[in-house]
Amino acid sequence: MCKEFHREHPEAYIVPVSSKGIDVWSPVWENIPYILREKDIVDRYDGRLIGIDVQPNNGGKHRPYVKNMEEKRMVFDENHRAIPGELVFTGAELTKAIEMSKFPEPFVMINTSVKNGVSAGNKRWPDEYWQELVDLLVAQDIRVIECLPDGVPKVSVAKKLKGVLNLSTPDVRTCFAIMEYSSAVITTEGAIHHAAAALDRPAVVLFGGFISPEITGYDIHTNIFPDHPDSPCGSVEPCGHCEFVMTSILPNYVFEEFMKIWV
Repeated sequence: MCKEFHREHPEAYIVPVSSKGIDVWSPVWENIPYILREKDIVDRYDGRLIGIDVQPNNGGKHRPYVKNMEEKRMVFDENHRAIPGELVFTGAELTKAIEMSKFPEPFVMINTSVKNGVSAGNKRWPDEYWQELVDLLVAQDIRVIECLPDGVPKVSVAKKLKGVLNLSTPDVRTCFAIMEYSSAVITTEGAIHHAAAALDRPAVVLFGGFISPEITGYDIHTNIFPDHPDSPCGSVEPCGHCEFVMTSILPNYVFEEFMKIWV
């Protein structure tokens, strides 16, 4: 959202605000020179500030891709298209990422985590599928890394997988900085696939049946969205359809799609 506004107003500085009057600052905006945090610096920028409401009260729980909320489901805006964002790291962040990932040894970053919330279970890929996929990758001598989100209590991950280098990361920026040095990413739909797009990382993204890649996906990624008449359902309750679609995405197929982008 901010990047798109910057393209339209390159002379301006952007201040993310909220119609609800709460602090909406996100660590993903740190170090981006045209995005400012404090609203009390208006005088220093001679009126060149544009406030962007990043939590519009559109009835969609403040998600720009949601048209409105029904009792048990999100109704998506079919005209919404995701635009890759931007991530800017400090030298210290990149140095730490190199140390932790042992770059330049190539690796794929996987993400088994889902954000805890109303739709979390509907985006989860089975733990045993993840393990089977990792086994296939390791058999090809592909190094596999996952960042475990210590300090990010609102997400849950699969059980620790054999053959994976688990890196304890104190915040999302450390995880994203490590991703900067990855050769590719495998993840479910969510924050990690958006970060991969911002970093121009090739990725295989498991969409399942909750939301369509036409709405939140990126053309640079391989988006797996099995055909099903009830997809995308947007259910905010445990959903048998979502579970069925996610379990229909088999590890062998994900591996085959991944090998097409692995270089």
